Amino acid sequence: MKRIIFHIGTPKTATTAIQNTLAANRDALRKKGVLYPATDRPPFPNHHKHNSLFKAVSGSEFEAERNLILSEFEASGCHTMVLSAEGLSGVPLDRLGFLRQLAQGFETQTVCFLRRQDLFLESWWNQRVKRGDEADSVEMFYRQEDTQFRIRYDRFLLDGWASFSTVSPVNFDQVKRNGVVTALTKICDLPALEEPKPQNISPSANCAVALMEVNRAGVAINKKQLMRAFQDDSSKHVLGRRLRREILDEVAEGNQRLEAKYGVRFETDLPDEPEQPMISPDPQAVAQAMAWLSVNEKGDEKEHKEDTGAQSRPKSKRQLLAALFSMISDTRQESGQARLVIRAPNSEKQENKVVDRAQEAPAVPAAVKLARAIWREETRAEKLSKEDRLARWQEVKKDRVRMAKRALKHLNDSGLSFVETGTSEA
Repeated sequence: MKRIIFHIGTPKTATTAIQNTLAANRDALRKKGVLYPATDRPPFPNHHKHNSLFKAVSGSEFEAERNLILSEFEASGCHTMVLSAEGLSGVPLDRLGFLRQLAQGFETQTVCFLRRQDLFLESWWNQRVKRGDEADSVEMFYRQEDTQFRIRYDRFLLDGWASFSTVSPVNFDQVKRNGVVTALTKICDLPALEEPKPQNISPSANCAVALMEVNRAGVAINKKQLMRAFQDDSSKHVLGRRLRREILDEVAEGNQRLEAKYGVRFETDLPDEPEQPMISPDPQAVAQAMAWLSVNEKGDEKEHKEDTGAQSRPKSKRQLLAALFSMISDTRQESGQARLVIRAPNSEKQENKVVDRAQEAPAVPAAVKLARAIWREETRAEKLSKEDRLARWQEVKKDRVRMAKRALKHLNDSGLSFVETGTSEA
């Protein structure tokens, strides 16, 4: 009998690696009777997934899309067809009827890789921030209606697909050690394929929060260069213990049903993290990223143009550094901190005017003062005596000053001037 396999994600479960592997082996699979249909239709013709199907199901073009898919299948002479798009895991229940129509006359199997909801949400937010689609904090993202829908795996996801298909849910964290492509081919009885290298790498937690700030400010920067600047940062989690507990408590009943009905059980280990969600990047991680940028200026020109449009490299770099600079500064007006306004080089049109809000960065003008500002942020939560604070400062001073000097030198070399509008003492 003819067979159709839906691979529906979910997001951040190595879907890109699976889709790229299926596309790269399209000819070999076809020779063995397995069709991976064309993925070159809008809205994303350069992606190797069936976004055109997801778009059609969500809109009004389903009949045309169904005819294209079925015509290609009939012409192929294959006995099995694989359709993959992680967006399909988010199709509302009232739109699944279209996919039921597509599957008529086929033996149907639906494969869905699942992560524990807190880890899924954290990774999905990270990805959306990376793409520039999200400017809200992870807590605000969690409270959105669509997010609430997506984390209820049993009733709002698997039950709907099970109404017309055999459902094969997979615990992603259990199978990723041996490879998700291997897991997919075994579950679906498909020809074996070589496991790909990791793809679509996520930014660190500090980098993701920095990207969130950049998205919120609407600044055009080279995001790939920003991710490289945070490449030595190993932070992974942004939820915090409080929000993670809340999420897991909310889905606990549904997960019990998920295990009982579908056999999926998640691990219970929790990461070591602060109590509250991360809402701003760690000052030292930002300073280290700025220091990296100060000695790693060059980047791929094609990548730069793709990420920032037509603007010049120096302007893009100034905006990136100014945005980072603002993240390690105390912005409270009542604090008595020095304010440093980053200005563009003087010109007839723009003399002594702030370039934009993202480039107005409260900070301190000298390397030592910047280093002390970074250190103050690092020790803000610690209740230290004056003597202990001074002793601690002497321990870290050399390292923090070195980072600050490199960052400030690069800012100056980029054509920025500094105007101190206040005074401060650490």
